[in-house]
Amino acid sequence: MNLLELDSVTKEFPGPLTVLRDISLTVTTGEVVWLRGPSGTGKTTLLSLAGLLAEPTSGAVRVCGSSSLADAQAARTRRERIGFVFQKPVFFPALNTVENVALPSLAHRAEALTAAAELLDRFGVANRAVHRTALLSGGEAQRVALARALINDPQLLLADEPTAGLDDKTGDLVRKHLAQMAAEGRGVLVASHDGAFGTIATRTIELREGELS
Repeated sequence: MNLLELDSVTKEFPGPLTVLRDISLTVTTGEVVWLRGPSGTGKTTLLSLAGLLAEPTSGAVRVCGSSSLADAQAARTRRERIGFVFQKPVFFPALNTVENVALPSLAHRAEALTAAAELLDRFGVANRAVHRTALLSGGEAQRVALARALINDPQLLLADEPTAGLDDKTGDLVRKHLAQMAAEGRGVLVASHDGAFGTIATRTIELREGELS
């Protein structure tokens, strides 16, 4: 099943500046698609389009079979269908770790907190549940971000440089978790310079000067 489809997508910015040109790709159930390429070539922009955080200048973006262009519909699709993992996780400092994971949940608060605690345990950071996120190490923060990305059981996971700045051991752990998410039936699209993603990717796509090769 195609979880993500980009059909002849182009993205331009005022200038004019064409960041992406005629991009077509799919991500299917069970895949880890590794998007690689030099800095400044448009990887983050592509993930923004895939996550319905931005609209293409031309072409179509479909998530789980439906095109979401209206703001309200896009917001609902992002919340229900897509999980995001960014290079530098952003948390709400007034909330503790488990509350940050539970925050995007569609469930009632008590159920959300229970689910969040279970996810923290899955990723080996249950002992940090009541800590402030400012006290988390880089590796702990990224595992908490993985837990938060799964709180609504999304079908599509988008990860932007998820191992940047992590030591080798923690990077291996993050890659292992991403591969497991795909094995559970999700689709994973990861943009990274990290060559070790070649060990878990089911498919590799290279982006250069805004075009796929």
